[in-house]
Amino acid sequence: MFLTNLLSAAESAVDSLTSSGAPQNLSFWDKYGMLLLVGGFFVLLILGMVWSSRKRRKQQEETAEKISSLKAGTEIETIGGIFGTIVQMNKKEGTFILETGAAGFGKTYICFDRNAIARIIDPVMATKEELAAEEAEDAAPEFEPVAEETTDEKADK
Repeated sequence: MFLTNLLSAAESAVDSLTSSGAPQNLSFWDKYGMLLLVGGFFVLLILGMVWSSRKRRKQQEETAEKISSLKAGTEIETIGGIFGTIVQMNKKEGTFILETGAAGFGKTYICFDRNAIARIIDPVMATKEELAAEEAEDAAPEFEPVAEETTDEKADK
């Protein structure tokens, strides 16, 4: 019975074909429906990817801005799970020194890369004037020449 129904459906499909082989009287949806569905799916997929990348880029910029404005005294957690307080930031090398431990048990100082900051616990943000002063300090040479002692200073010692 199933086979006879299948054969009769196939015969009616053959009868509906014209001499050129195209079906007759198909609606717009029958002709282009699948194309529109697939095309709409790809458009939504591309829009989602663009929206996601813009959101991620914005978050990265905000995080980079927060990290660049950190200064000594900020409590952080590193990506390794170490909690501590920033003692010194080296903007040229992109590193910072983290103080861990308690006064009664001994303190430890560890040097980390700036990218090792997982989260900021207690932010101490630098002001724009402090950032400008640090940039001027970073531009200055690291070692200043030491003035030689004069003969009068040597005699005093």
